[in-house]
Amino acid sequence: MIVVTGATGRLGSEVVRALRALDVPVRALVRKGSEYYWLNDTGCSYFFGDLRDIDSLRRACRGAEVVVACSGIQRETTANNHTTLTVEGHRNLWEAAADEGVARVVFASAIGVDRGYPNPWFDARLQAETSLQASGLPWSIVRFTPFSSLYAELARRGARAGRVLLPAKGDNAVAPVGVRTAALYLVASLDLPEARGAVLEVGGLEVMTGREAAERAVTVGGADAVVQPLPSWAVRGL
Repeated sequence: MIVVTGATGRLGSEVVRALRALDVPVRALVRKGSEYYWLNDTGCSYFFGDLRDIDSLRRACRGAEVVVACSGIQRETTANNHTTLTVEGHRNLWEAAADEGVARVVFASAIGVDRGYPNPWFDARLQAETSLQASGLPWSIVRFTPFSSLYAELARRGARAGRVLLPAKGDNAVAPVGVRTAALYLVASLDLPEARGAVLEVGGLEVMTGREAAERAVTVGGADAVVQPLPSWAVRGL
């Protein structure tokens, strides 16, 4: 049995589908009120729990051999933020997995978390990595470049407004990777001996700037929009 957290998200849902295509039993950890019905066709089982509730995590991990952690947040709230979920929630997950004898944890992270960028999302992700490495559990960490779907979403929003606002200067080098591809890398790492106790960095095949990635997404989507990086003061504010 493999437990997948963040199973209703973009990456987690693709991991569930990839594992079920291999006929692997999957227990999808979902929060009450989340939209999970569109995973019904996968044949996975559901377990209602929350990273902030360690007792629910212990029950979710009971009898599981592996945990694939894809949990994340798109928008912070007072109760659901980088500290309560990304840092403390994942620490709860590692503790619960260790208590229930889980044999392996694979954690999805991001390239750049260890480079000192003043980014709260990166900082919280790095803390989650560090607590996993100190947990005593056998682990693998797979860091990804930005997903290509991120730029597609920016292009969709920009089509309505007539401009795409990049949350950065746009001159940074990126190699966007497809979410499906990222999910397959996570699944493949389960059988890769070299991935045990390793931090793997995975990106797409082509390097470009963030602005070029957004411009390509606009072109492919047929949107009539101008890509506009945010000014430096706005980037610092974010």
